[in-house]
Amino acid sequence: MSDPREWAYPGQEHMDTSLYSRFHANVYLPDNLRRQAVAFLPTKGTSLPLSDHYGRIKAERRLPDTLYMPYTYDIVDVTVIKATSTIFRVLVRAPWNRRVDICLALEGDFEVCTAFWASPRDTHKGLDVNVYEQPPPDSKEEAMMNAMEEVIRQSRPDDVT
Repeated sequence: MSDPREWAYPGQEHMDTSLYSRFHANVYLPDNLRRQAVAFLPTKGTSLPLSDHYGRIKAERRLPDTLYMPYTYDIVDVTVIKATSTIFRVLVRAPWNRRVDICLALEGDFEVCTAFWASPRDTHKGLDVNVYEQPPPDSKEEAMMNAMEEVIRQSRPDDVT
C-alpha cells in the first residue's frame, strides 16, 4: 500500500492512497464533488441498511438499532475511486439531539458501514489534513511557487557531463 499508515487500518482498503482520493469539507471539497455526493446519497427519510461491521460496533458505541437518512446533514468526507472518479463512500454528520451529532459513513448501496457520535462543539482539532486531497494553489501561491522554482533552477550549477 502506498499509505504508510495502512498497517494501522487492516481491512480498510479505502485508506490506500494509490486507489482512493479522500476529500474533507474542512480541507478541500470542490463544489462539483459536493453536488455528486448529494446525488450519491439516498433520499431523506430512507431506511438505511446496516453493515456487518455496524452490527459488531453497535453495542460498544451505543448506536441505534435502525437508522434513516437524516433530513438535515453536512457532508464531511468523500472518498473517490481514482481509476473511475466514482464516489465510493460519503461521511455525513447530522444532529441527533442537543448533546451529540451522529456521523454515518455510507457506501454505494446506501449501507451504513460505520457510525460514531460527535460533540456538536467538536472543531476537528485532531483532524489529520495530510490524509486528504489538498486545495490547488491560488494564482498568488502558484506565482510564488513558480518564482521560487526559477530561483532554485538559476542557482544550480550547469550539469557537467
